[in-house]
Amino acid sequence: MDPRHVRSVTAFLARKGFQALIVGGVVMERQGLAGTTDVDVLVAVSEFAEASTRLAGDPKVEDFGVEESTAKGFLRLGNKRIRFDLLDPSYFSGTRSGDEFFRYAWNHWATDEDIGRTALPPLVWYTRLLVESEAYLERIADDLDDGAPAEWLDQALQIARQFKNETRIRERLRKLNEIRPIGRSGAGNTRARE
Repeated sequence: MDPRHVRSVTAFLARKGFQALIVGGVVMERQGLAGTTDVDVLVAVSEFAEASTRLAGDPKVEDFGVEESTAKGFLRLGNKRIRFDLLDPSYFSGTRSGDEFFRYAWNHWATDEDIGRTALPPLVWYTRLLVESEAYLERIADDLDDGAPAEWLDQALQIARQFKNETRIRERLRKLNEIRPIGRSGAGNTRARE
C-alpha cells in the first residue's frame, strides 16, 4: 500500500474528528511482510458509533456502510479509491470497555510514524487472533514463515492477559498450531518452527 494513500486516509479521518490508530496489513507490510489493499484503523467507541453521521454523505466517501464491529468505505482521491475499515475497539476489549482497550493500544502498543499513529505488530496479531476466521490465522502463519519474530505471539498473549482474553487467545494459538506447527517455549509461549 502506498504510504501516501495511508496518510491521505488518516489525514481525512483526522479532519472528520477521528483519532485513528492504524492496524492490520499496513502495519505488517511496513515490517516487510505480506501487503494489503486497504487501511484498517481502530477508533474510539464513541467515534465508531458516530461513523455513519461523520462520513455518510461526504462526497469523498463512497460505498460506506457499517456491519457489526466494522465500518467500511472508500476514500476517493482523484481517480483513485482507497478502501478503509474503521474497527470498533469493543470487539477486542474482553472484559473491559472498548475505550479502555483503545487507550491501552494507543498508549502502550503504538508509535508515531510518517503515516500516522501506527500499532506495533503484536497488537495486530492480538486483533487477528480474536477474529473468527481461519484466514487471519493463515496470515499469522505466513508472517512467521516469512521471518516475523515469534515473540510477537508472546506479546499478543500479554495483551490478552490485560483484557482477560488469555483463554480465547490460547485456543486460537492451538488452531494456529494445527495450521502450521509451531514450537513451544516457556510457560506455553510460542515460537516459530525451524
